[in-house]
Amino acid sequence: MDASRSRWEIIASHTFTYFNFLNLILAGLVVLSGQQKNMLFIGIVVTNALIGIIQELKVKKLIDALSVVTATKAKLVYRKDLEKEKEQRPAGEILEVPIEELKVGDVIKISIGDQIPVDCETVSSQGLEVNESLLTGESLAVLKQAGDILYSGSSVVAGTATGRVVHVGEDNYATQLVKKAKTKRRATSEMQIAIKRIIKYVGYAIFPIGLVLFYIQRHVAGNNISDSLVNTVAGVLGMIPEGLVLLTSISFILGVVYVEEGVSFVLADIPGIIEGAADGAGLGHDFLRHIDRCRLLIHVVDVSGSEGRDPVADFEAIQAELREYSPELASRRMLVAGNKVDIAADRTGLEALRAHAEGLGMPFFELSAVAQQGTRELMYAAARELESLPPITVYEPTYVERPPEVDLSEPMTITREDDGTWIVEGPALQRLMANVNFGDFESRNWFDRMLRQCGLFDRLEEMGIQDGDPVSLYNLEFEYQR
Repeated sequence: MDASRSRWEIIASHTFTYFNFLNLILAGLVVLSGQQKNMLFIGIVVTNALIGIIQELKVKKLIDALSVVTATKAKLVYRKDLEKEKEQRPAGEILEVPIEELKVGDVIKISIGDQIPVDCETVSSQGLEVNESLLTGESLAVLKQAGDILYSGSSVVAGTATGRVVHVGEDNYATQLVKKAKTKRRATSEMQIAIKRIIKYVGYAIFPIGLVLFYIQRHVAGNNISDSLVNTVAGVLGMIPEGLVLLTSISFILGVVYVEEGVSFVLADIPGIIEGAADGAGLGHDFLRHIDRCRLLIHVVDVSGSEGRDPVADFEAIQAELREYSPELASRRMLVAGNKVDIAADRTGLEALRAHAEGLGMPFFELSAVAQQGTRELMYAAARELESLPPITVYEPTYVERPPEVDLSEPMTITREDDGTWIVEGPALQRLMANVNFGDFESRNWFDRMLRQCGLFDRLEEMGIQDGDPVSLYNLEFEYQR
């Protein structure tokens, strides 16, 4: 979505749509028919619009709160228009000013633990190292020398420096980055394009099809105008894809995480686990069985407090579903990630979840997926855990080939040679032996059972065969044993 859209634009985009216009016309036709009791579909239309508006307004609120720079003040060392007042201030005094009052050309001091508030050019550096992970995702510190650019939003991890301000306000790198994040639109998948194309064609076809349906109801079926209108509306409503997009919104995603040379693992992003999932609520069983294939679990919990939720309660609710589904799954090694720390105004919930997780022996990580804060550290920790975790034993159903059906109803010819060998022949026996792998124990046992079931051994015993007598079945010879 585009976070720059106003609330009115969001409401209008979900209200004044082509299909809402069609539904309004259909509602008018129902009113004209005098059968207002058949207007229940308007409730569905209004509900769909309200859900879309509420969801987009909620996302807008979260994105509007996104900020990379949290520093509020800067240590001003030099400003041209303050030089006249130099004699009135103690030598070497550093002024603390709000970052909004900084001007291009000002010189500020930066020390370990500070966040760089605005884009600067390094004037002097005493072993300055900065962490630019909020901007680039790279957690390794970068050494800065005189003349290097210091980007707003990065933090100082070692050394001190002075920097000359080169950008302020909207021109800062961090501000531009956030602006791009707020206005970036999600890529459209092939499936979404296909669905939109179908909806477009359906929209074109509704009016002519509606006219044809009304003609059939009125002049072919012979209904009155009132019934013809209602029946036409019912037919047309079935063509309006009010909930089509809901059929494509839930899926789990697999991806390969590259940590470093020779170190990588497969990560499954699995949604859809809600209270009651163990009993089949939502897509519970469909997704829980995928979790059961994972060696390591990473439980991501919203700690922003933006919806008034209790992170500990949310964590335990899902843990309870895991235990209900499989106690072994619930006891599997787990990392806990407190997400959305970048917009957490109150850290009470975050710290409560940290204490709870660590009390259970689960490592805890602060995370901001949108700002890429803590993501690299979490992936490194996951890779270290996977090095020592054993593989998951997955019991797949064993495929048992169904024995062939062989017609043994045809009689077999039994004769005895002068040397005492019993000779058994017949087309049924040939077909049976063609389906036997005599090198396989199970196949030979099946062959023996089939001979007994068809009565061959009973006939041999009636004819006087004795234990140890040789039996010849074409190219198979054996000594008979009861």
